[in-house]
Amino acid sequence: MTKELLKYFKGNELAANVWLSKYALEGENTPDDMHKRMTKEFTRIEDKYIKDEIALINMSDIVNNNMSDYYNSRFKNGWHLTEDRIHKLFENFKYIIPQGSIMATLGTNQIASLSNCWVIESPVDSYGGIHKADGDLIYYYKRRGGVGMDISKLRPEGTNTNNSAKSTTGAVSFMERFSNTTREVAMNGRRGALMISMDVNHPDILEFAKIKTDKTKVTGANISIKINNEFMKAVENDEDYFLRFPCDLDVSGFISSDFAEYNKSYSIGGGISGFIKKIKAKEYWDEFIKQAKDNAEPGLMYWDNVINYDPASVYEQYKPITTNPCGEQALQPNDSCRLMVHNLFSYVVNPFTKDAYFDYTLFYNHCYEGLRLGDDLVDLEAEYIQRIIDKIKSDPESDIIKLQELMLWEKSLKICLEGRRVGMGITALGDTLAALGFKYDSNEALVEIEKIMKTKMEAELDCTIDLSILRGSFKNANSQLEIKHILQVDTKTNKHTDKIEFGNKWYEFIHKTFPEQSKRMHKFQRRSINFSTIAPTGSVSLLADNCTSGCEPLFSPYYFRKKKINPGQENTRVDFVDQNGDSWQEFPVLHPKFKDWIDSTRMKGTTDYSKEDLEVLFKESPWYGSTANDIDWLKRVEIQAILQKYTTNAISSTINLPSTVTYEEVSNIYMEGWKKGLKGQTVKYMQHIIVI
Repeated sequence: MTKELLKYFKGNELAANVWLSKYALEGENTPDDMHKRMTKEFTRIEDKYIKDEIALINMSDIVNNNMSDYYNSRFKNGWHLTEDRIHKLFENFKYIIPQGSIMATLGTNQIASLSNCWVIESPVDSYGGIHKADGDLIYYYKRRGGVGMDISKLRPEGTNTNNSAKSTTGAVSFMERFSNTTREVAMNGRRGALMISMDVNHPDILEFAKIKTDKTKVTGANISIKINNEFMKAVENDEDYFLRFPCDLDVSGFISSDFAEYNKSYSIGGGISGFIKKIKAKEYWDEFIKQAKDNAEPGLMYWDNVINYDPASVYEQYKPITTNPCGEQALQPNDSCRLMVHNLFSYVVNPFTKDAYFDYTLFYNHCYEGLRLGDDLVDLEAEYIQRIIDKIKSDPESDIIKLQELMLWEKSLKICLEGRRVGMGITALGDTLAALGFKYDSNEALVEIEKIMKTKMEAELDCTIDLSILRGSFKNANSQLEIKHILQVDTKTNKHTDKIEFGNKWYEFIHKTFPEQSKRMHKFQRRSINFSTIAPTGSVSLLADNCTSGCEPLFSPYYFRKKKINPGQENTRVDFVDQNGDSWQEFPVLHPKFKDWIDSTRMKGTTDYSKEDLEVLFKESPWYGSTANDIDWLKRVEIQAILQKYTTNAISSTINLPSTVTYEEVSNIYMEGWKKGLKGQTVKYMQHIIVI
């Protein structure tokens, strides 16, 4: 590690090591070299489009009369994202940060994808289908992608089969196989990441939920349950519920008296293929909650909320079937997402002072430009997928061996270009609120979060509609599936009224909240089928001055690192002696923004802090009482609901709870999340941090 690199990261050895080991190419000395590498590639795509855009401006009244105000003020005369402009957005991780796969791969000779995550087709209910799913995992993993898969189509345990086994061991039995595949495939020091989901209707759902009671099982995957509104209402009302297979089997014709016993499967006669199982919904729910509290899994996906608030779901060919490993992307089979985030902290002017404010004008501009870069990234990804395809074709294996992998990537390329999916997110929300003087879960913070997210979505809508006019919409765009206007005539009064039917709740929300954008989108469509998300940003946040990750609150403002005092260092300060008689020194490690707050408000330049000093300072800081372990969980759910309202896909976020939390409290958290329209939730509990 060079002094130059350590200086870039302000002495943060961990950040320097992460960048060096995960993202740096040979010959790159600092992240500025990486940013220039990426900038050159984005500029190449911008230059490719700008000639056609200028020609369209000169000849089309549509462009001249129907573009957003921002486009008319900046882009109309041929102004576009130049190399210098793009570099300024990336430089020092300040404004827009491409996520890991982009930083590691873009502008290199690697045969890898720029996407962070994928979803594969649900395994067909046969050994051939299971084998194919296993292969699909491998082919995505080795190109640097995490994968989500849904196993709801696999038959329940004990179902008859047409092979020598006579009956199946059930869907759950194959989870270990997929988990082991994930652990086996290495990707330049990374391991694969897998999400396995199952529909709550599946008769094996209880076994699925309890699989991680054994800590040695399915260690290479996360698990989540796709829960529907019907089940949640049955839980709420403590009613019976019918599990079923196939999971979409219509059971409306069956009544409780037909099936007297609980937890017993009944074949459906009369030529209907499948069977049902009568359960008490609340009993199953309680087990889900117990597992979530005790093992931090399964996560819960509120699948009706996912479908009803996803712009892509009104299109059958783009409809999601499950999520990626971290849950922020609900995807169709063989689709992926290219992720970038806005560093919110950089839009705070005069941070940690009474004059602090959020620069909404600059933020809008960058959100607009960020989504334009996101569309350029789709073209770049298509190039990288084509490189993968060309590599497979040139491999020495026989055509039969290469066929599955080749078909997988050809599907992925087609879907990438047809849907043009993008995932623009955020990071540093926790620090941003603190810099503005707000506690994370305060009412003032909720108002600010709403304003930030509304500005982001307005800019993104303006951009994706403008791009649709300039570059064309996603394939098979159909405004009638999204918002349908039906002319009605009152025969008595001859009065004409316009009745509106919305494809789902997302389109209804856009129509009411952004009426001008909704009107333009109905007329000119949009460029991307889906365009925003809130993904995890662990490494990214570390590189960006160790800011708070994604939408999460701060975990702790400081901790102490210990250093052993060796014999012969008698004149060295001793902070404590352990039970073995060894002497130790303690050195405080401060969250960088906490240090900035101290410098701006208290003791600038001071580096030697005692525990007592730090405790006093922390109590005076805007983080006090609103770190991950302290915040009100009801407010935490409310914050996530605000974020979700202005996010087209989903959110990766975990609610941290103290170890004293009860099962009933966890149940209430999940129930409240469902009611507030969240698409999914995970919780984990932990001890409060003890500084030693």
